[in-house]
Amino acid sequence: LRATPGGGAPPAPAPWVDRPPALAAPRRMAMPAVAMPGMRLLRGEAPALLVPRAWLERLVLMPASRPLPFAPPGVLGLALAQSGVLLLDGPPGLPLLAVLRVADRLMGLGCAGARPDADAGDGRWLPDGAWDLAPRRPEILSTPEIPCTALLFCQAGGLEFALPALEVEAVLAPQRPIPGPADLLLCGVVAHRGQVLPVLDGGLALGGPATLAGGAVPMLRLAGPVALAVTAVEGLRRVADTAISPAAAGGPVRATCWPGGAAIPVLDPAWLTRRTSGPDAAGRPGGLEGMAAPPPRGAPGA
Repeated sequence: LRATPGGGAPPAPAPWVDRPPALAAPRRMAMPAVAMPGMRLLRGEAPALLVPRAWLERLVLMPASRPLPFAPPGVLGLALAQSGVLLLDGPPGLPLLAVLRVADRLMGLGCAGARPDADAGDGRWLPDGAWDLAPRRPEILSTPEIPCTALLFCQAGGLEFALPALEVEAVLAPQRPIPGPADLLLCGVVAHRGQVLPVLDGGLALGGPATLAGGAVPMLRLAGPVALAVTAVEGLRRVADTAISPAAAGGPVRATCWPGGAAIPVLDPAWLTRRTSGPDAAGRPGGLEGMAAPPPRGAPGA
């Protein structure tokens, strides 16, 4: 309330007070919601951690890190993996660093390897406060990002081959199938996430020796669904599209890649799931001899 002077005089104006403008509190960016196929990070004897598959940018050897004394629980410090990465806490002694891109932020988790998983990953495991500390992914205009394709490299029937990683729904632990109806290539069934999957012997499907002759082997869940028995799963790699040569559509070989200088066929998962017995639809034997695509002009071996 303001007192009114006597004599009917108008009220005196309030004195001017120079106040600085109010500053809005910085808005905390919400974590993006995700619902996509996952990637399971293997962490030795510790439980594996399921992350969204699209978050995984690359796997690198574990770099040195610098601690952040003021960091919240669950954050170890900063590491350099081509750019700054916020290193999150995890089991000690892991050889690899999984670099995760969460929207425009870079975070890293120690791991011993990674494998695709059909379950959707999420970010509920992220420590509180990690988002605020994580460096942004730098935009390097002078060196544009090279388009890459994620490939899962395997062996079966004496052949090293690759499959498009996004078309592999899950990697099953080594096991022996339960006997089922007799078939030339289908060698029993396995149970996975409440479903019974027919098992396709990858070695026989590729025209080589049987994969299941030696006991328990890893398997790949493909669309169908079908479990493809393989001798070994060598790992996931991102291969530059310039090192991948497409083949003719409809055949067993979708492309040929050479990530380390040697030509490796990239098989079509749909062709594999159609391999139920005997020759394929074109009347050829199951082997891949003569079916590899030639490398593009200027590539090694062209």
